[in-house]
Amino acid sequence: LVPTVAVAAAVATVAAVAVASPWPVVLAHARVGARDALLPTYVALTLFVVACVALKKASSSAAAAPTRRRITKLESLVIGVVVAEGVLYAFGLTILGLADDFPPKPFSNIRVHGGSNHFLVPTNVLGHQNSFFSTIPTDVVLVENSTSRRMNAILPAEVSHHVAPRARRILRRVGHSGRVIGPPGARNIAESFVAPNNNDTGFVAYTLPAFELRRALAEARAENESFVLEYRRLRPPYDASPAGRRAAVERSPVVRVVEVVGELDGRRKTKCTTTDATTGAPRRCDPRTEPALLPPPSPLLARLVMFWPNVIVDDATDGHAGYCMFE
Repeated sequence: LVPTVAVAAAVATVAAVAVASPWPVVLAHARVGARDALLPTYVALTLFVVACVALKKASSSAAAAPTRRRITKLESLVIGVVVAEGVLYAFGLTILGLADDFPPKPFSNIRVHGGSNHFLVPTNVLGHQNSFFSTIPTDVVLVENSTSRRMNAILPAEVSHHVAPRARRILRRVGHSGRVIGPPGARNIAESFVAPNNNDTGFVAYTLPAFELRRALAEARAENESFVLEYRRLRPPYDASPAGRRAAVERSPVVRVVEVVGELDGRRKTKCTTTDATTGAPRRCDPRTEPALLPPPSPLLARLVMFWPNVIVDDATDGHAGYCMFE
């Protein structure tokens, strides 16, 4: 009985989501008729959970009380591993600075890079230990300009246009920017779900770990793009507060990467230049340490680790503040 009713409740949940879902409308690039799936989705999920709990209690009370037995050492070990995995996923990944995507962190703009903005708990602990976890570069980059179609399509992934104009006006009235950033939308739904970072309307600067920049560059190169990229390496310890960011920008020269794919031979030519921190003279980038010239992340780490960009709304706003994060 319980599995049958649970399956029926799951089917009802999917049906409720499908009826009100705006995804087909969004993916068809049509804005007329889009509906909000939030309320019916959460109502259906709530009913599903309530039904499962009620049926479980009913079946437990009807069944005879099972005889208790001692848990074996193997079972205790398995239980401990599962609990430890849950704690690592729920709390450890954010504290260690190993993931932005999917850890069930609170609905607040907690910074995973750029210093912790949590009142009690540190974040990005491994990011402050360069030699301890060297497989993930701890440098943060501030992307100031990009002409890459792929990079601008997924970073920083603004979804403010999905918010009702009246709601945005109310947010601006109370001092909020009214902007919403949703990197999961570009990665998990479709590029068309987010607004491109278009130079015609003003490029939106953002920070992200060098690890993630290498991933984005690999994707742009895989599409055989020619592009120009300008960024600054904000070396640790980088503080995303306005004062900390300004200080980091002042001591971090601009890195300019120009990549051109030949029309005839299809060969890629890369030119990377910056300025010497001591003399101020132009110089070529070091291919051994410059993030844009390093190889893409390993397939294993690329699957396990993902970071989101922190948008710089204005010069006086804390990094990862002043906007809402859609996850």
